[in-house]
Order: sequence, then C-alpha cells, then structure tokens
Amino acid sequence: MNESAVLKRLQSIFQDVFGDENLKISSDSSADNIPAWDSLMQILILQAVQDEFGSEFSVDEVSQIKTVGDIINAVLEKNNG
Repeated sequence: MNESAVLKRLQSIFQDVFGDENLKISSDSSADNIPAWDSLMQILILQAVQDEFGSEFSVDEVSQIKTVGDIINAVLEKNNG
C-alpha cells in the first residue's frame, strides 16, 4: 500500500463522515482548512479509518494526528510495519 492508495480511501471516508460528496482532501487538509473538522469529527474520522484499514491507533498516535498527511503516515506505518 502506498500514500496515493491510502489518500484515495481516505477521500471516501472523509466524504462519508462529513456528509459531503464534493469534499476534496489532500495531505495538507486539517481542521485549519476544513471548518467542520472539530474534536468530535476527529474521533469519527479516526474510528472510520481504523475500521477501514483494520488497525488501531494508540492514545499517543491519536494525539499526534493533526492532518490528513499524519493519518496517511500512521496508516502506512501500521500496515507496512
């Protein structure tokens, strides 16, 4: 699995979680540039990511995730080990 493949799957997750099929994300997407991305959405996003990729993030990992790029890196680390 590579960064592009993870981003493609995350695109679908973000559209589902935010209820916006037109939402486009990139590695730089964050709560700073997606206004609806608050602490509750963070939890929903990360739960959906864990479900999609079959992995669990530790509390330390979750606290470090601030951008889509951070999510991609965490997923790749878990899945490519």
